[in-house]
Amino acid sequence: ADEVICYHDSPVLNVKDIGANNLNAASFVTCCREYVALWNTKGELKTKLWMWTRTETLPHFRFKEDKREPEMVQISKITGLGAVNKPKGSLLFVSGEIIDGDTNSTRVAVWGFEHGLVGLKYNQAGKGAGVLEYSEERSLAAMQKEPERGDLEPLCVYHQPGTRLDVDQAGPSTTFAVQLMEDGETVNMWDLEAVEPGKLVIEPEGPASLLMCPGYDELLLQMNHKGKVYDMRVVEDQDGPALVSACDDGTAYIWDLKGYDAGQCYGEMRSMAPLEIILPVVTLFITVAQVFSFAFGPSVPLPHKVNANAVVFHNLAMLDFKKDIKIPKEMVFWPEMTIILSAIMIFQFFAITDMPHRMDALVRMSMEVKSDFLKAIKPLLVSVAWAMRSVVYIVMQLLSTVLVVPMLQSCAQAVDCKWADGKHWIDIILRKTTLADVHLEDVDTVQCYTGRHLHLVLLMIAVVPTYIVFLVPYAVCAGDAQYINWQAVWDFKVWRHDNKWRLAAKRKATDMHLGFLGPTPAQAFMNLSMELMSKILLPCITTLTTHSPLLQMTTVSIIGGILWWMSVAKAPYVERKFCVLVQDLKLLTFCAMVCGMFTVYMNNPESFLTIYILIVCTGAVAISLTIKFCCLEVAKPVVVVYRHGEARLAGTPGTNEKTPLLEEPGCT
Repeated sequence: ADEVICYHDSPVLNVKDIGANNLNAASFVTCCREYVALWNTKGELKTKLWMWTRTETLPHFRFKEDKREPEMVQISKITGLGAVNKPKGSLLFVSGEIIDGDTNSTRVAVWGFEHGLVGLKYNQAGKGAGVLEYSEERSLAAMQKEPERGDLEPLCVYHQPGTRLDVDQAGPSTTFAVQLMEDGETVNMWDLEAVEPGKLVIEPEGPASLLMCPGYDELLLQMNHKGKVYDMRVVEDQDGPALVSACDDGTAYIWDLKGYDAGQCYGEMRSMAPLEIILPVVTLFITVAQVFSFAFGPSVPLPHKVNANAVVFHNLAMLDFKKDIKIPKEMVFWPEMTIILSAIMIFQFFAITDMPHRMDALVRMSMEVKSDFLKAIKPLLVSVAWAMRSVVYIVMQLLSTVLVVPMLQSCAQAVDCKWADGKHWIDIILRKTTLADVHLEDVDTVQCYTGRHLHLVLLMIAVVPTYIVFLVPYAVCAGDAQYINWQAVWDFKVWRHDNKWRLAAKRKATDMHLGFLGPTPAQAFMNLSMELMSKILLPCITTLTTHSPLLQMTTVSIIGGILWWMSVAKAPYVERKFCVLVQDLKLLTFCAMVCGMFTVYMNNPESFLTIYILIVCTGAVAISLTIKFCCLEVAKPVVVVYRHGEARLAGTPGTNEKTPLLEEPGCT
């Protein structure tokens, strides 16, 4: 192809294609500091576009028949350029800082194109809105005139603050625009599609069909970044439109722009921080240790020295240090239960009120402070808002991951009552005994089901079951509250494939490439929900079945076997070597639980037979794991390249389910 050189009198800020191949009309546009230039494929300058508007704010479109000449807006600089090409034509969006009297503000001007011809507006008799005419003769004649004549006045001008911008690229009409705010870290999304005839800029024909009249446009979303946004682009994913933004710190984000989770970041491309690598590993091994500690529960008759070490390990995994405190147990029991139930109610309150996302909104509000009085303390307000947001997110994460087992075990201990010999509930009903003979197993000074303890039990009946229900959506997202909004919390139909809990778990699993820590997206919900069920059941079973050791350890072993089988049937991690490590850890846990059951069956506290069996099982698992590590190869990521035009909207003929969100740079 022949090289075409387009000369400008100032630096070029951006270039956009307007989808035309007409030698006599414009094919692409370039953006300079003060104007937008239209060029054909020969490199010939057709005309320059300037941002025009009228002096008064008009609720609807005005035409030449009004016999009022438009006035040219003085531009300090053009800040953004966006274009969208539709089958019926193209729309060009230009944002710039203008001088409106003594005030500097930002406007977004829009022009319509069809086959490279600028649309000229005229009034249509008998109708409230006008139309655009794409007559080649009139359009070319207008391009040859001086811009000061007003023939190429914008179709409309929106009063939207910001700099860089981009617009919706899908569908027959343009429904929204995204624009970077002056702070450089916030991207706003505002609507462009009118749903009522009285709000149309022009008649719904051509590329500007259903375009909303200025003044009716509203803010839809705000997306906050942790760094300065360097560039951004609206693209089409299989699930709808998405925003790809790149920051100057080397991080790229992908944001959902439609649906119940609009405004949610569902993809990050960056280097992982050391804490992000260490924390998942630590959390995984804490979970394994907590489950493993139930293999030799309080009812297992182990040799004295082994039992002492098992008790220490169990208390450490459960974060249970109250037995080491040399004060009356009752003085520890009531503050402990007060803290635990308060934490449970705080979790429910945060979940029901969507507090994490309210904190996100608070951060946005602090960043948008415009009051002269508050501007002086704006950095402080932003810091406080971010600190509050961090506290809420950390609380939700801890209460839905590592603290689940200790809290539920304490709740189970709070209702684990010790009955007098031979006494049962039937004796109380028949009034052969009284509740005075019933005390807590761990705190024998607390009488069960009377006074303060009765109030405690009633409160637990009210809050603990609902806590478990609200716990599930957060637990399957590894405690990350940004993936669970108010709508997702109330979607209890977990058997449906489009359930929001399932989708949130999958989105969390694909948020960022975690290397060997990357979970299998399709199995994320099932694996994490089963892990949560074990965290709920194991502490309750081992606490409430202390007087039935064989039943206790049989049930515990069944749960351990199910966890191991699930890890084999539904691989929890993508990376094969790390996956087999997790599977073998769960196999070892299952073996330990079976050994505990066998110990209860033998009922010989002096026998070390089960300990020797466990040692043999541990060695066998270690040898098996070593062999697997030597034989398995590290899986290499598969990269699929798609050429421009292969990505289509979901649900349209020819849709490729593997179409990536981003096309390979440089593809044509």
